Amino acid sequence: MISLIVSRWFPLQERSRANALWLLRLLLELAISPLLVVWLVNAFGYRAKGIDFEALSWPLTVVFIASVVGTIIMGIVGDRLGKRSLIAAIGCGLTGLMIYIATTMQDVQLLVFFFACAVFFQSTFTAQEYAIIQR
Repeated sequence: MISLIVSRWFPLQERSRANALWLLRLLLELAISPLLVVWLVNAFGYRAKGIDFEALSWPLTVVFIASVVGTIIMGIVGDRLGKRSLIAAIGCGLTGLMIYIATTMQDVQLLVFFFACAVFFQSTFTAQEYAIIQR
């Protein structure tokens, strides 16, 4: 449905940004969710033991904020350069590289950093994919 709406309402040179704005609603929900879940778990309890949800909330939020920033930036870059397929391909390749590096990290902060980079680069593809098929 979004593909049809964007392809009819927006000119070709603005479609990456339009798709990026559409995707932002989902990414913002994901960025806010860890903070709300931690508050709910702390307020009402959780049955599982051994999971430190409070320690997970900020790292998860950082990762999802990286996706929001990546989607905004790459939506603009895709429209300005018009090289959506190339940008998407580079984003996919860098996503794989960052995930591989993240899996080799022993330090949690470095793991979160490289995983956030992977999510940022994954957003590179996400911001372009609909605009590519809406020609």
